[in-house]
Amino acid sequence: MEFADRFKAIARLAPEQTAVEFQGRDHDWGWLRRVADAVEALLIAAGVAPAVPVGWMAHNRPDMVGAALGLLQSGRYLAPVNPHQPAARLTEEVRDLAMAAQVGLAEDWRAPDFVDAARAAGALGILVDIDADVPARLVPALETLGPGPHRATMPGYAMERMSSGTTGRPKRVPLKLADLEEGLLAGPPTREDAEAAKAGEVRRSASPAIMFNPFAHAGGIYGLVGALYFGRTISLHEKFEVAEWSAAVRRFRAPVANLVPAMLRMVLDAEVPREALASLIAVRSGTAPLDPETQKLFEDRYGIPILIDYGASEFIGGVAGWSLRDHRQFGAAKRGSVGRAKAGVALRVTDDDRAELAVGETGILEIRSDRFGPDWIRTTDLAAIDSDGFLFIRGRADGVIIRGGFKIIPEVVGEILQRHPAVNEAVVLGVKDERLGELPLAVVELRAGAARPAPQALDAFLREHLPPYQVPAAYEFVETLPRTVSLKIARPEVRAMLAGRYAFA
Repeated sequence: MEFADRFKAIARLAPEQTAVEFQGRDHDWGWLRRVADAVEALLIAAGVAPAVPVGWMAHNRPDMVGAALGLLQSGRYLAPVNPHQPAARLTEEVRDLAMAAQVGLAEDWRAPDFVDAARAAGALGILVDIDADVPARLVPALETLGPGPHRATMPGYAMERMSSGTTGRPKRVPLKLADLEEGLLAGPPTREDAEAAKAGEVRRSASPAIMFNPFAHAGGIYGLVGALYFGRTISLHEKFEVAEWSAAVRRFRAPVANLVPAMLRMVLDAEVPREALASLIAVRSGTAPLDPETQKLFEDRYGIPILIDYGASEFIGGVAGWSLRDHRQFGAAKRGSVGRAKAGVALRVTDDDRAELAVGETGILEIRSDRFGPDWIRTTDLAAIDSDGFLFIRGRADGVIIRGGFKIIPEVVGEILQRHPAVNEAVVLGVKDERLGELPLAVVELRAGAARPAPQALDAFLREHLPPYQVPAAYEFVETLPRTVSLKIARPEVRAMLAGRYAFA
C-alpha cells in the first residue's frame, strides 16, 4: 500500500471511534476525516499538485491534526512552521519559504503581517476551524495561487522536520517516504502493530498516544505522523502539565510514555502517586542528557524502567537506545549510557583527524547507516563506547546548550544580546540545572559609560528576537571579559571567574 493511501484508509475505519481528545472534548475519526478531506479538496481545486510543499502551522490543536492528515493522505509535502517564534521572524519565514499553500488557524490569519507574508509568497491561504460548519475554507485575498516562484516539488518525500542546526536558525531536514516509513516501523507502538503494517493490514493500534511535545519540535511532528500512521487515539495537550499527563496515563492505561529529562524531574517533584502510573511498563526518554541519579530515583520510586534513546532530526528513528532486555541485564551497571546501536546502524568514536579511538576513549561520535547513505556522518557529540557496545555521551563538541530538550546556540543568543545599546560583548554559557538539565547564563561586558540595564530589560529585548526558552536564566556583568592573545573571549577563563557561583555543564 502506498504511504499516502494508508493514511486515507486509516481515517475511514470506524468513524465513531475517538481520534483526538483535547481539553475534555472527544473528536472522532469521522470528524478528523471531514477536516482532512476539506483541506485536500481545496488544494486539488486550486491546482496544488501532489509532492508540492505546503506550510502547516504547528499548533498542538485538533484542527491542525486534521489538516496534517489531509496533507499526508493527499501526498502533499508537509512543511511545519513554528507558530511560537517572534512575530517578525515568523512572517519572514513564511515569506521566504515560498510555499504554494499555507494552512493555519483563525488566530494566525488575523495577523495582517502574516497574511501579507503569505501573499508575498504567492501562497494559497487555508483556514481550518474546529467549530465551523465548513472545517476548511480559503482566506480572503489568498483564494488563488500566486505567480511564485514557489518551492520546488519534492517527489519521493513526505515531510520535513526542523533541527536547531549550527547557525541559530532551525535547519529543515527533508524525510524520504521510504526512510520515514522505515523509521516508523522500527519504533511502533507494539510489535503486532509493526507486523500488521508490514503485511499491508489496515487497522488501528490499541495503544494510545499522549502528546504534549510541540509539533514544531522534531519529536512532536514525528510523533504525530506516527500516531496517524498507526491510527492511535491521541490525547493532545498544548504543553506538559504533570496533573493532566498523569490523569491521561491513568485514563488510557498507557503502556509506554515519552518524557524528556525535565519532565521526569517534574513528575518526581510533583510526587505523583505510584498507582497513577501503574499501567506503564516503560518510559522512553531522549533529546537531552538524563542525570543517572534522577533515573535511579524515578526507577526506584515507580518501578518503571527508563529506556533512553539517542538520535537527532537527521537520524530518522534514532541511532541508539535501550531495550527492555538490555535494561534487565545491564540497567544498573550501565546507567548513564544512551544504549546500544540500533539495527542497521554502526557507531564509532574518532579523534580530530577522524582516526578511530580505542574502546572507552572519548572523542567525536560518527554514525553510519544505509538509511543515511554510505558514508560516516560526523556528529557534534563527544562520546565513548564501552566493550559491550554501550554508548556514553560525554558532552557536545559545539557547546550547544540543551534546555529541557530544546537546543540553544550560545553564539546566536550572544549576538542578539550585543545589539542592545548598553552591551559591548557577551558570552553565553550552559550551567547545570536540576530540573531542565542546562540553562543559559549570559556574561556581559558593558559599553564604556553605559549604565547597567536591569535583567528584565534585557529579557524584554531578547524576547523581541528569540523564543522564550533561548532567553538567559541569569546575567552576570563584568568590567572586562578575559580574552586570548588573538582577542577572542577565553571561555575557560570566564568559567573560572564564576566557578564559585555556578556549576557549568
